[in-house]
Amino acid sequence: MSARYRADQAGARRRVVLQDGVEGFHLTFTRECRGCCELGEYAGLAHRYDFDAKASCYIGSGCHECGYTGKRRDVLWVPFSYEEMPHVR
Repeated sequence: MSARYRADQAGARRRVVLQDGVEGFHLTFTRECRGCCELGEYAGLAHRYDFDAKASCYIGSGCHECGYTGKRRDVLWVPFSYEEMPHVR
């Protein structure tokens, strides 16, 4: 079975991923690890950690949750159109 692609609202080409019968795509991003990077409320403790400019996030001290890297890669499913979501109709 071949992959299907579709343009999102910004015109970028995205691979179609179905979730509950609704077409969407996976959005991936890097962020600080919640297990070892304690930024505090409103990032008040951010000065304690190094900042990774490439990933645009702070680097924690490392723990088993992030594989001792201090940051983690997350994936979110995003619908192509919010009107297609069953709970929005």
